[in-house]
Amino acid sequence: LLPSLIFIIVSYKVKIELKHGGKASIIDKTDPALFALFMFLYASCSVTFTFLCSTFFKKANSAAAGAGIIWFFSYLPYIFISLRYETMTLFDKIISLIVNNLALSEGIQLIGQFEGKGTGINFNNWTSGISVDDNFSMIIVMAFMVLNHFIHLTLMWYFDQIIPGDHGIAKP
Repeated sequence: LLPSLIFIIVSYKVKIELKHGGKASIIDKTDPALFALFMFLYASCSVTFTFLCSTFFKKANSAAAGAGIIWFFSYLPYIFISLRYETMTLFDKIISLIVNNLALSEGIQLIGQFEGKGTGINFNNWTSGISVDDNFSMIIVMAFMVLNHFIHLTLMWYFDQIIPGDHGIAKP
């Protein structure tokens, strides 16, 4: 995933010439190191999530197809979250971070909100929310991505022990 991440980070941060003069990038003010860390955490969660999904299948082809379907459907709840973001409590936002695709979506939404504010997210403001009324911050999103990583690894180890597939003996 590293080449893809590098391409995404560079393409979002490189300033290009505008038709009417000046230069701009997609995320102009956000710290590139923080954005890279955020994307790396997402990639790490993605790998462990797909490994977790693969423990439920016996064949590699069915595991790839099943993980892809689960992956796609894990993003769909964001449609409802984005429509209700302003009315959601901090607890509701945090609970949605357990699904790593939703964590990515909410992190990107925060980046967009801070870019719209004109500050971008950097290491000075990554612990604060977009407004005084909203204390949902990028550090919460990134902390839950780390937590998701360990949850996926733990569940993967557990299910691999109790559902070992064709090779191995199931443990109680």
